[in-house]
Amino acid sequence: LDSGELSDGTGRAVRERLLSWFADDHDAPAHWEPSGQDFLSPALTEADAMRRVLAPERLAAWLDRFLPGLGAGAPCALLEVPVVSDHADPQIGHLLGLTLSRAAALR
Repeated sequence: LDSGELSDGTGRAVRERLLSWFADDHDAPAHWEPSGQDFLSPALTEADAMRRVLAPERLAAWLDRFLPGLGAGAPCALLEVPVVSDHADPQIGHLLGLTLSRAAALR
């Protein structure tokens, strides 16, 4: 949606679907992140999707409900870099991808 490459009909359909799925969401369970296999942050990925379809003032209000306290640094787990104790371990190595996807969603 950012690039403007979608046709008007497709962009409208994506926007309508995102709003129907997520517009009423609140109090994301961000304290559950990261799980043992997250490559994407569920909360930040949803917030990034909504950023693409809401006007700035509507996004600010939605974020206040969805991730209350984010502006004050809470929930801390979303803003901390996960510790990767063994970069060769494929089970824990996914945290490197999680770190990159969080950074992209927070930009």
